[in-house]
Amino acid sequence: MADKNKATIKEMVQEAREKVEPQIKKAKEKAQPYIEKMEPTIEKAKKKAQPYIDKMEPTIEKAKSKAQPVVREAVGKAAKAATKTEVFLQFGDHEKRIDDVIEKVREDYLSDGKNVRDLKKLHIYIKPEDHAAYYVANANETGRVSL
Repeated sequence: MADKNKATIKEMVQEAREKVEPQIKKAKEKAQPYIEKMEPTIEKAKKKAQPYIDKMEPTIEKAKSKAQPVVREAVGKAAKAATKTEVFLQFGDHEKRIDDVIEKVREDYLSDGKNVRDLKKLHIYIKPEDHAAYYVANANETGRVSL
């Protein structure tokens, strides 16, 4: 299953790359005359900055090593977020999208004039035999919605 997810992510990355590459190429072509014009100035700035860069190199390496786990985690979260997943509950002759149930529960909670910012935690318990979803909001408020 993990290999399938990796393959899907790789396909998504490749698809995105193919869509973006022509635009990057156009931008590079438009920028090239300006880059060539600025080359001498850039080289002078590099020479003046080099001693400071050399002094900062150990700090930069340390920051990179600390940032790598954070970046890996962010990439993982982004890949998970990019995955379109829908969950359905089937019972008898009925079928419900879980996202619809969640939305209905949130609407029920907010229908009493509560503010969405007040909703910190929401536990939903679906009981198909009751044709209902029960919920506990913020660990102390309960409710029920019909499926």
